[in-house]
Amino acid sequence: MVQTFLSDVLGIDSNDHDLEGFYGPTSGYYGTVEQQGRLTLHMHMLLWIAGNLNPEDLRAKILSESSVWHQSLISWLERCHRGNFISGTHEQVSARSEQLKADANYIDPTQTLSVPPPPLCKAHSDEEVVNDCKQCNAFSRWNNDYDTVTDELLLRSNVHSCNKGTKKDGNRKKNTTYSGCMDNKWGTCKACFPRQIVPKSEIDETGYVTMRKTEGWINTFTPAVTYILRCNTDITSLALGTTIKGVIMYIYI
Repeated sequence: MVQTFLSDVLGIDSNDHDLEGFYGPTSGYYGTVEQQGRLTLHMHMLLWIAGNLNPEDLRAKILSESSVWHQSLISWLERCHRGNFISGTHEQVSARSEQLKADANYIDPTQTLSVPPPPLCKAHSDEEVVNDCKQCNAFSRWNNDYDTVTDELLLRSNVHSCNKGTKKDGNRKKNTTYSGCMDNKWGTCKACFPRQIVPKSEIDETGYVTMRKTEGWINTFTPAVTYILRCNTDITSLALGTTIKGVIMYIYI
């Protein structure tokens, strides 16, 4: 699965020479497998995007460039990862999920494979979807399903809960070895949830980039990666030197 992700999503050593990679040309990567407390395996990976500036040069460019360049940077970052559901709020997605589960033909999306998109209509652009065009309608239906399925996957896999392993009265469930995020003397979430809500992406006067995030109980993610892998994934852009050093030390050690 990791090798497929490297070749088909990142475009590394791909047989398709026209495949650039979802985030852009990948100039380097490093990944390591970690074991969770419940013995399941997951990977941490660093990506280097070709042509990307180091943090100091990037900050200098942010401070010297115009608002047009700032918006281009934010647009690229927002295409790479986001911190909110696609088709609605957490409450709206949860309500729709319950309706879907009531259908006798409902299938858990984590137990299915992703469906590739139909061919794009060559006669019409994305802005002018024609109702009586079969290709336009097919892609429109797939796009709607993509949003719904991705949100369903996020709801099942990405939403943090501080109450796992505990009953409604706050006592620990019997026969569970799960160490909760609140099991500490401070009684606070060790994973630092809920996250700070940021209504709009912006760049302040110091050059610091704050990304839009409207859901406090999920980490940032890439919708296409969630749709393909059907599991929990966290994606973030490392723009600060201290953050980059900390992540590198964590992965290597």
